[in-house]
Amino acid sequence: MICEVVWKPGKRSLEAQHRVLVADNPARSAAIDSDLALCYPNDHRWDYVVVRQDGTGAAIEVHQARESEVVNMIAKKIWAESVLPVHAPGFAATRWHWVIPPNSPARITRTGPGARRLSRAGIGFPVRKLLSDRP
Repeated sequence: MICEVVWKPGKRSLEAQHRVLVADNPARSAAIDSDLALCYPNDHRWDYVVVRQDGTGAAIEVHQARESEVVNMIAKKIWAESVLPVHAPGFAATRWHWVIPPNSPARITRTGPGARRLSRAGIGFPVRKLLSDRP
């Protein structure tokens, strides 16, 4: 079985309802969750990776924001870091973004243990809209 990361221009790899959650327009994007699902069907998979206009990489996960989901988010990042060198050689994410889907409550606090665990894992605090591809 061959799994391949499929790069598309701009935000075309993002689901339509997720495109509006990312204000910037990356040079290209890939939906690694769906692109690699056949090879890793039971793994916690990160949603998207993008290459910014300046050539740097970022990862975007659209997921409900709850303290109980922090462990899942960290597992997804670990998964992505392990498979991207194989399936997307040369790509490196410098930022890991957690974006909250529309109509989903945010049940995590900036001062709680979940926020501290995210920070230690290198994942940004959940936001409703990714306004900039800059740190």
